[in-house]
Amino acid sequence: MAIKVLIADDHPVFRAGIRSILEKDHEIQILGEAKDGEEAINMAKKLHPDIVIMDISMPDIDGIEATKQILSMDQPNCKVMALSIHSGKRFVKAMLEAGASGYVLKDSVPDELLTAITKISQGNMYLSSSITSVALEKDMQEVD
Repeated sequence: MAIKVLIADDHPVFRAGIRSILEKDHEIQILGEAKDGEEAINMAKKLHPDIVIMDISMPDIDGIEATKQILSMDQPNCKVMALSIHSGKRFVKAMLEAGASGYVLKDSVPDELLTAITKISQGNMYLSSSITSVALEKDMQEVD
């Protein structure tokens, strides 16, 4: 069965690039594209994706708040994966606390995006290697 994915990013060219990468994998079905957090929330309610690929910095409702709202819906199979330019502890911590199952940097190679989607769809967490050290820092639990 295909992994149903919703793409949420405010940059049309970037959404098109993600779509192009994902369309090459026959195990992935793209349900749609959202241009901001509010649209991502509404589309997730209607389309019931397995994974929402979520940008953090978006207008109106950002990816962190959208993640919280999507994961609070009655959709137990839905997971969120952050795909962001931000590698700082503040962003990683906020997304993981919001319930994201993964965090991948936008400068990752396309294969890493596909690997992350597969791992997350199997119920695992996935962090880009450069994010792992940030997530494991001793003071990750402390408030900035």
